[in-house]
Amino acid sequence: MIKSIEMNRDKKLYKLEKVLWEVDYIVGDSARVNGPYCATEECKYELDLTHDENDNLLATCPECNKKIEFKCDLTTLKDYIGKRIMASMRSQHQVVSLDLPPTNVNVKEEDDNYWIRARIGQKNGKKFAIIYFGEQTKKQSPKDKVQFFIDLEDEELRHDSSNMPPGDIITGVKIKFKNSISERGYRTKS
Repeated sequence: MIKSIEMNRDKKLYKLEKVLWEVDYIVGDSARVNGPYCATEECKYELDLTHDENDNLLATCPECNKKIEFKCDLTTLKDYIGKRIMASMRSQHQVVSLDLPPTNVNVKEEDDNYWIRARIGQKNGKKFAIIYFGEQTKKQSPKDKVQFFIDLEDEELRHDSSNMPPGDIITGVKIKFKNSISERGYRTKS
């Protein structure tokens, strides 16, 4: 059963094995590719294909005479190229882990002097937490906050250096993970 056929509309050429390839169409998880084409910048002609005495595939450009030898047949090569193209397309997809329980915790608290926001969720298939906090000001700007990133799986604590330095508000932070403790001290502003 064919899931769907999607014609190539992106007009991209993919360089692999010293030549260019083009996606003709995609059926399900498979890409049918055209090529090989010459990878010389001003050329891009379709290569003529022959076999040598060892049955290796030989590709020759009829325009610039560039020659390339492949150690397999064209069907195997196109199958490999199609899989690499599909992997490249998948690399741009967001990863959602089904191993993790669905979690989306948002906490907001504030008083007359300070505010805090915390989120727990997942990003790129990993559990993470983000904590934002700052002092209440009349004209609050995005730079008026400290932002911590907590990678719950790799047990790492980082702060966003493009925002307010943590030492402008706090003297330290300590996070207890399952297997480790991350502790940071900060110089407070004078």
